Amino acid sequence: LRRRERVFLWTGGATPLQIRAGMEVMQQQMRHLVEVGLWDSAEVLGHFLITAIRKGDDAGASVSRAENMVLFADALVGKKEYKRALHYYKQALQLWRLNAASAGAGTPHDRAGTQQAEVDVTFKIAKCSVALKEKRAALAELETIPSRNRTLQINLCLAKLYQDINFDRAAVACYKECIRQCPYTIEAALALANLGVSSSDICSALPAPAATTNRQDDAIPAYWMHSLIEGECLAYANDHAVRFSPR
Repeated sequence: LRRRERVFLWTGGATPLQIRAGMEVMQQQMRHLVEVGLWDSAEVLGHFLITAIRKGDDAGASVSRAENMVLFADALVGKKEYKRALHYYKQALQLWRLNAASAGAGTPHDRAGTQQAEVDVTFKIAKCSVALKEKRAALAELETIPSRNRTLQINLCLAKLYQDINFDRAAVACYKECIRQCPYTIEAALALANLGVSSSDICSALPAPAATTNRQDDAIPAYWMHSLIEGECLAYANDHAVRFSPR
């Protein structure tokens, strides 16, 4: 059967408007399946959705197809099929970029939405690469994201990747950015201590206990954080001295 005949059969002869409405409902159900972790059901429904809308349709359909590809890839990640997921994430990213280029400047809202979608998918591509132990590939993807668009999660992932490949200076910069974004990113502060950054340097980016003494609920976490970091830095210094002391 030709494609037009196949579409007629599974839509029951519905109008284009009815078909689009039906596809939107199915996409909502697909998103729900992914959210609740029903990966097998999501994979079957997702495969149908990404094959139902083909290249050559209008821009709206192109965006929907990209969204469906991301949901389908999310289901594959849930099944730990990272290589297959990478394929669909990259296709979705390419579709968004092509659509943005063909649509021109668009409204500020449209540009922001497309940009955020690209950032989200790029991060998912990087996480798949990490799962496949392709750390340099993951790093290359994350570095394409402009620094102003890097979330706390992205900066933390970047910092860990830099540390894994012994790019300590870049790792320190990213960990410090994590603390700037959220002072209670404890793993970033502890990582800085283990990279040899001084406690005073780390604590300078944390909430200052002296500035929060008027509110006991603020002062206690601030004192606790400073004490934790100072203790970790001392532990690192002692361990370093023992490890490298002459015998």
